[in-house]
Order: sequence, then C-alpha cells, then structure tokens
Amino acid sequence: KARARRWVIPSALTPMDAFMLVAGFALPWALGNAILALLPSVPDRRDEPGALAWLIGCGWFAGAFVLTLWMRALSRLGIPLGIVAISAPLVATTTALAWLVLRRDHVTLHVSLRAIGRSLAGSDLEGWRRVAWFALLGWLALRFALLLAEVWWRPLFPWDAWTQWATKARVWFGLKKIVPFVNASDWFLANQPGLYIDAAPNYPATVPLFQVWAATLVGRWDDALINFPWWIIGVAFGLALYGSLRRYRFAPLAALVGTWLVLSLPILEAHVALAGYADLPMAAYYTLGTLASLSALQPRNARDAALPLLLLAAGGVVERPG
Repeated sequence: KARARRWVIPSALTPMDAFMLVAGFALPWALGNAILALLPSVPDRRDEPGALAWLIGCGWFAGAFVLTLWMRALSRLGIPLGIVAISAPLVATTTALAWLVLRRDHVTLHVSLRAIGRSLAGSDLEGWRRVAWFALLGWLALRFALLLAEVWWRPLFPWDAWTQWATKARVWFGLKKIVPFVNASDWFLANQPGLYIDAAPNYPATVPLFQVWAATLVGRWDDALINFPWWIIGVAFGLALYGSLRRYRFAPLAALVGTWLVLSLPILEAHVALAGYADLPMAAYYTLGTLASLSALQPRNARDAALPLLLLAAGGVVERPG
C-alpha cells in the first residue's frame, strides 16, 4: 500500500522547480542552436523547408552533449558541480555565439517566431489537409502532455535505470564531482575510499550527467524530476524528424504524418515514460547523425560533415553499444 501511494502521489514540484528545470535545460538547447547556426553550411540552407525545425531539434542534442563535456571538464579540474560553475560559462558562451549569429546573418527573433507560427498554423494547407494537420498536432500535443505527466508522477522505475545509470548520478550529485565506479571484485581488492560499485561500472557518464544536472537545478535528488531530460529528448527528436522530412521535400502534412508514425511507436514512448535508460538518447543521436550524414552526401559537401560527426560522436559516448 505504501508503494502504491508513492506511485499516485506526484513529485513535489514547486513553481521554482519548474522554472529551474525549464530554464536549466533551455540553456544547453540555446547553446546547441547557436553552435549549429554557426556551422558554415547552415546559413546557406536556412531558407529551405524544414531547416528551422531541423536546426532547433538537433540543437538540443548538440547542446546537451556540450553540457556533459563541460561537466566532465569541471570535475577533472576539481571544481564542484554546482549551478553557477556549470551554467555561468555556458550562458556567456551562448550569449557570445548568439551575438555572432545575429551580427553575421541579421536574423531577428520575431522573424523566426513568425515563421514557426506560420508553420504551426498550417498556412500552406487548405481543406481536409488543414483539418488533418491540426488533428495530428493535437494528437501529438496531448500525447506528450500525458508523457510529461508520466515522467512527473512516476519515481525512477526501470531496472537498469536504478542499477547502472542513476546509481552514478546519485553519487556524483551528492559528492558534486565525478568519481570512479568499479566492479565488486575490484572494489574489494582496492581497499581504498572513493570507489563505488553498480551493475555496469564501465558505462559512459553522459546519461547520468543529464540526471545530475536536473538534480542540481532543483537542489535535491528527486527520483522523478531527474528524468525530465527524457521528455525533452522526445520533443526535440520529433522536431528534428519533421525538419528532416521537409528537407527531403516531403509536403508539410506528409512530413507530419511521418513524424507522428515514429513518435507513436510504443517502444519509443515507453522509453520516454519509463525514463532512465540510455537507449532513447543513443537511438536519437544515431538516427539524427545518420540523417545528417545523408544530407552531407546530397550533394557531397565537406562543410556538412561537422553536424553528423558531432551527433555520431555524442552517440558513441552515450552507451557502450554506441
């Protein structure tokens, strides 16, 4: 009965927690967008259909990867993993990169927001296509609202999540630094402090660092709120998929149908709702890296190689099979 009560009682999410989570994960998203906007080939193709959705979606994955690299660097330098230490340099870097983008391309925020608004409103569609467009958008919005509730209400649940991934995040958050994990036999033989064990001590740090950042933002370890990044991954993945299909000259409705087909896959939604595994981020990095590679080959353009290399390199350090 106690376990059942824990299941139905949502995590104690305060307005400040919500603000910190949204602002904290908007930071690497904005950083990633700024980085991708500075890649040489992006300005040349920004006007093509789907380019903005592709840029925004991939921006999350690029920025999240840079966030984990920065957290690794801080720990290596002996600097405690706190909000100021992590965010202040990233805010400064994001601001500087955004200024460079605006100065070089003369892009204004209201122009981009207006383009997004026109796209969401289905301004190029008429008749039944417009009705189908809004029906699919509403379906996706409702589904992701329910998935967000799943992430918020359910404590850390999947087996591997609390035996080999969140174990590291819990320790690193408590110590404010990355410390090594070893297997049980090495732990017994080492006879020294500062070593920890779990089911997969050699797994990469990327996924646990997502959770460390979430816990750092709310100032405590919360079994549910640490999984907020998995919901963002689902949203960003959908944006990037839609943008990719539009770049391949799919009509808006056809691209949305394709995106809906992927996002409604039960295995994908299960990995959002049952957050904590590394499979979803690894699959997203691999998929988007592959799509970016195909774009670089049509036509062959060495300048387009930066994005697929970044995405595929990140996928390689999300999980060992990567």
